[in-house]
Amino acid sequence: MVNRKVAYRYDAPLFVIRRDIGSHISEPILPWYDGNDMKEKRLAAVLDNIRSVHNVGSIFRTADGAGFSEVVLCGVTPGPTDRLGRLRPDFAKVALGAEQSLPWRKERTVGKAISRLRKEGFFVIALEQSLKSVPYTALPKRMPDKIALIVGSETRGIQPRTVKRADRILEIPMKGEKESLNVSVAFGIAAYECARRQRKNKLPRRKRCGI
Repeated sequence: MVNRKVAYRYDAPLFVIRRDIGSHISEPILPWYDGNDMKEKRLAAVLDNIRSVHNVGSIFRTADGAGFSEVVLCGVTPGPTDRLGRLRPDFAKVALGAEQSLPWRKERTVGKAISRLRKEGFFVIALEQSLKSVPYTALPKRMPDKIALIVGSETRGIQPRTVKRADRILEIPMKGEKESLNVSVAFGIAAYECARRQRKNKLPRRKRCGI
């Protein structure tokens, strides 16, 4: 069982996986917030129409390791559960339990996700090659308390209209013949850099749910 609290701040609730006897279900939950947490440091991963279950599961595992507080799944991005709320074995095989501890929520579009995050005070970063992008190491020395990192689909990346809404556009310099990295690999590089920049004021450790 988990210590449930209503996700009162979201129209699209956060979810974690809860194990019941003989079944797997997902429930709206805020496992580590207590109502006075809006000033806490937070890192959110925003996945824009990523199609591969393997990539999304890998991002969950990396986000958990880097100390992210939530994952926002936009568009067709697959989640840890199917439409009946059952755990997806192929997802769990890659995420290795991160889907059971890292809260996530669905948004119909990345635009709605950005609007919601901005209302919560997030600084929005897009990881995409652009004329206005800078190397991922060129982040400000002191980062905002709330950061949202957006990564796009495997083939098209982040759409230009979404990139324009970002506060900062980052790219990972490529030294070889290939122009880009796998999305889960690219996310990992940028995610740990964002977390590192917040390290001066330590990120709050999530209270593990009793699952």
